[in-house]
Amino acid sequence: MNNNVAALADKVYVLRGSTGSYDDVYDWLVCAYLTKHDAEMHREAAQKRATEIVENAETVDDLDVPNEWDAGMTIAAGCNVAYSVYEVPLRTTMIGV
Repeated sequence: MNNNVAALADKVYVLRGSTGSYDDVYDWLVCAYLTKHDAEMHREAAQKRATEIVENAETVDDLDVPNEWDAGMTIAAGCNVAYSVYEVPLRTTMIGV
């Protein structure tokens, strides 16, 4: 890892996507940012596009549309997509807890 990045931050903000319901939930990681603001901005953009796709879908096939803000997005039939931001400690070496 670039030591300059480690000097700037002791945490990162991970954007995660999720779809499905109950026992049939699928989660995926989208990306990580050094600032919460950037992660939240990306979350809002990805969420807005995912919501547009779901609202405009007339059939299950209509859900297979790219989300320009999340190339790995998956939408379970009959479900929405939710994005969340998680604060995670940034480590530059492996340490015990």
